[in-house]
Amino acid sequence: MRPVLEISAHDLVDRIRSNVPEELQDRRQWCLWKVSGDRKVPLSPWGGYASCTDVKTWGTFDQAEETFLKYAHIAKGFNLAMGDGLAGMDLDDVVVNGTVSPLMTLFLNHLGSYTEFSPSGTGLHSFFLCDSPHENRKTNAVELYFQAHFLSVTGDVFQGRDRLRTADVGAERILTALRPRMPLLPRAPLKEIPESDSELLEKMFASRVGAKIRRLWDGETVHKTPSESDMALMGYLAYWCGGNTDRMISLFLTSARAERAKGQRKDYLARMAGKAARNP
Repeated sequence: MRPVLEISAHDLVDRIRSNVPEELQDRRQWCLWKVSGDRKVPLSPWGGYASCTDVKTWGTFDQAEETFLKYAHIAKGFNLAMGDGLAGMDLDDVVVNGTVSPLMTLFLNHLGSYTEFSPSGTGLHSFFLCDSPHENRKTNAVELYFQAHFLSVTGDVFQGRDRLRTADVGAERILTALRPRMPLLPRAPLKEIPESDSELLEKMFASRVGAKIRRLWDGETVHKTPSESDMALMGYLAYWCGGNTDRMISLFLTSARAERAKGQRKDYLARMAGKAARNP
């Protein structure tokens, strides 16, 4: 295995054409990248810079290849834009002596899809198809992207993982593993659940963690993503509502968090409320 920056432009193109699944090569989501300091700057096959949110700056692989070979003294590699059902997992600095940790192997197995070495040769990029709507998720060790992001492509297949697959279930498993624990709730249930919603909210906001609950209620993204903040609020509601999921959902819908379209989806709310109600 040789990192991208250590092989010729023609060798890189040949490797991608030989190894990258045709389903990826056929997508019109390709662009290039160049090195600027310690960053990879995306370039459009049409000239100028590319944007991960502007499809007009992307092109086919053939178009990207033509520009790449013409300007190989500037462009150093290829990118694929995530979106339109294409998603990717980025694992940085996880390869040691050709292997990865058991946890990272588990995540790769959850996806079971096309995986290759990153340009550095020490990281991995796994590409997969996913129809379920998800927000991008980034932690120190694992990054999952479902839209608005570029991942570089090398064609340097990792451990024979050479087929592109659909991995909705696998992605959900990884996202679940990466989610933070539910907010700590008092162990003892409330002796008396306030009957009126107004009384319940008044007591909830006056509690020891009431200031944080108020921020969540007002729509602030207290945790890393809006979805995690939604879940945190639902966790607090589970305690104050005694696990009554109907009341939890009803109150959630009166908060500012419900102003997002996702915050009004019945399946999303039911899933959150059910999980929060089961939280010990």
